[in-house]
Amino acid sequence: MTISTKDFLRVFAVVSTFFFFVLLLAVQAAPAYSYAISITKADITNGGRTLTISGPADITNYAGDVTKQFVVFEWGDGSREVLQASSFPAYTVSGTNIQIHNFSRSHTYNTVSGRTVKVSIQRGQSTTPAQYGSFTIQTENTSARCADKLDNDKDGKTDMLDSDCAAFAPPTTLRIVNTLINDNGGAKTVSNFSFSLDGGVPIAFGGAGQNTITVSPGPHTVTGVAMPGYTTSYNNCSLSIATSTAATCTITNDDIAPRITVTTDVINDDGGSATAGDFSLKIGAVAVLSGVPTALSAGAYTVSASGQSGYTIAFGGDCATDGTVTLALGDTRNCTVTADDMGDEASFRGIYAVTQQLSAPDRSLAGGEYGAVYAMPAVDGVFVRLQWNVIEPSRGVYDWATLDRDVAAAVENRKKISVGFMAGEHAPSWLAGAGAQRARFSVVGSRSQGNCIDVDIYLPWDPDYIREYGTAMSALSAHLHSLPGAYEAITIVKLTGINQETLELRLPNTSTNSDSCLFDNADIWQSVDYLPSKVVDAWTQLANATNAAFPDKILSIAVLENNDFPSFDAQGNLVSKSKMYDVKGAIIQKGLSLFQGRFGVQWQGLSRWKAAQVVIDAAALGAIAGWQTNQQGGGYDGGSDCRAAENNANLSCTNTLYQQILDKGINASGQFIEIWPVDALDFPSATSHAHTRLTQ
Repeated sequence: MTISTKDFLRVFAVVSTFFFFVLLLAVQAAPAYSYAISITKADITNGGRTLTISGPADITNYAGDVTKQFVVFEWGDGSREVLQASSFPAYTVSGTNIQIHNFSRSHTYNTVSGRTVKVSIQRGQSTTPAQYGSFTIQTENTSARCADKLDNDKDGKTDMLDSDCAAFAPPTTLRIVNTLINDNGGAKTVSNFSFSLDGGVPIAFGGAGQNTITVSPGPHTVTGVAMPGYTTSYNNCSLSIATSTAATCTITNDDIAPRITVTTDVINDDGGSATAGDFSLKIGAVAVLSGVPTALSAGAYTVSASGQSGYTIAFGGDCATDGTVTLALGDTRNCTVTADDMGDEASFRGIYAVTQQLSAPDRSLAGGEYGAVYAMPAVDGVFVRLQWNVIEPSRGVYDWATLDRDVAAAVENRKKISVGFMAGEHAPSWLAGAGAQRARFSVVGSRSQGNCIDVDIYLPWDPDYIREYGTAMSALSAHLHSLPGAYEAITIVKLTGINQETLELRLPNTSTNSDSCLFDNADIWQSVDYLPSKVVDAWTQLANATNAAFPDKILSIAVLENNDFPSFDAQGNLVSKSKMYDVKGAIIQKGLSLFQGRFGVQWQGLSRWKAAQVVIDAAALGAIAGWQTNQQGGGYDGGSDCRAAENNANLSCTNTLYQQILDKGINASGQFIEIWPVDALDFPSATSHAHTRLTQ
């Protein structure tokens, strides 16, 4: 008999001669001999360690001496007992027949374990008696026997229907599975979610998103703990579980797409005629329609509006003033875009005469040989070119003499003013004492400078440099406000701060040619931790500082077509020009986003044969396109270059040729053109023609 692992051995053996005994009768000399024995009762005591069995035994026509008939107990733990049949109290002899009406024997085991017990009645004590009858019984005491579909202990019950198998019954289990869907920007993991069983305390999901719990048979309810930004749905989570079975409940958590509605409000109180449908709206790179909710993934976005010049764009509602908005899962946001026609502000359009670089008062356009341009009706304004180191020679000490003469002349003659100051090599030297970091580079010089020159450039991302630039811009704005009519005359302010020797957006370039004077620049840039992203971020801060000082003016950058930034990829690795990060493109996109309706892009090389595609492309995206005519080799006094084609010999300009240059710019989306004063005076007819086209 086998003793179960749960309570050592729980044995109940009811054996009838009809159902349960197995007779093994060995007859060697006389087949008439018959030996039979069975176990009819088994009891466990002593904490499951003591087994007592009993039952009847019979011998018909016993063989040999009556005293040589034995009952043998094999207890399954190596113990073997041999007892004379006559030693049992219920022993009787009738002729050659012996009957033991009820044998009873106990055995105590050292440990609790499963056993197989065998009881035999036999002739002789040998393990191979001449004749014997035996009965072997096993209880349902192991997992294998409780799953073999046999009635091992002969009690009429099999497997889990037998109470002896209780210890081996499979548990009743409930598996709770979390299915997580993050298709709308959600960042939660399954371990962030939890559930409760039958209203109990929350239980966190395991790392694999599933938990298996042993439960009692019967009804159960699983409820997911709500997570903001996620929906919760259930499959088979309110259920009843049968004994020793397994069930699965699935909880699905799906991130909720935020929704944003952008509405365009157009104000036409200064002669404008645009409608909301004339403006192209985008949320990031996604085109949207005014007033129509849009579902997006969670994250940070910038709302933009383009398609119409002559309107200021302002953001409100749930959008910040720069159009940025952060969408969380499940959000419902509403942003407003207010497009206001600029009226007189739109009069930035037209022809602007360019001053010299005002390094001293005597270089002023007013009062000089070209001062007559102020009286020309076809000249709409003047572009005043300042140098930072001239207007702020000492920190916080300003010299506005170079500015005031031309500003006064412009106001007196009712001309518009475009203004900007050059940084780069024209940044004041005192910045170093203020903590700003700079580096020396070799660059290709102008015609008059020679092939290679050294320039000291302050690192545009240096926080001290950015701070001082913003301070200077604020001072410039304050000074213009102090001059009657001056600030009102300002139409365009140049976005500078990242320059080399002109107002154009650029930094010292690099070259892989060891013979080039640019060859060492790569090592210099890498030594100061150059990254394209740092340049774009610096430009954004410098531009925001300019916008803070001139919030109602056109803000414009002058760009080059190429060779304007070092050839590094986004990670700061030196690469070929074809693989370099497009800093200029990123800055243009940033400007379009930050200063919608007020952002200009211009090129300083307009000629009869070329208008830069980068400006045309920017205009298509909503930028205000501007041009400056290409300068003749003679410098400021030489006027425009009227070459018939690229690299051809110079031609003397005529009114017709000059008009072709101006028409080229206007036809290429130009809204303002900067010209050299000598050309305005020499070709008044062409200048007037361009003025009319730009302003009417």
